[in-house]
Amino acid sequence: MSSAAKRAWQTRKKKGFYKRKPPKQTATSNGGVQKGDIFYASWGYDQTNIDLVIVEKVSPSGKTVLCRMMTQKVDHSGKTADYVTPEKAYGSTFRLQVRSADSLVGTYPYCRGGTRRGSFSRWSGRPLYQTALGFGH
Repeated sequence: MSSAAKRAWQTRKKKGFYKRKPPKQTATSNGGVQKGDIFYASWGYDQTNIDLVIVEKVSPSGKTVLCRMMTQKVDHSGKTADYVTPEKAYGSTFRLQVRSADSLVGTYPYCRGGTRRGSFSRWSGRPLYQTALGFGH
């Protein structure tokens, strides 16, 4: 190693360049996901479906959450559209990964013992659009 490279390395070492580590993620640094937060997945081909989840528990690391599915109620309808809001939690808990304050991802229960993988966005409190019953495929 040349003397210039050695001096540069020693300078960086003194300034702590090689000791820096990313901050450890905790439940409070996961972007603000907390127990009781509601998230939704919007999906479908030629129709739009909404799946809703509620956060039941945040892991100590803040990287995952335990969620439960939620029923939905129709807030109001159009000719081919329903606008739905969350109603109540049901079923067993399942784990999702926290991607950001507004995003969860993972596999969740779907349709009589099956599962599906989805991305969930934070619910804003507004009714969500989905294709009305009897339309789409």
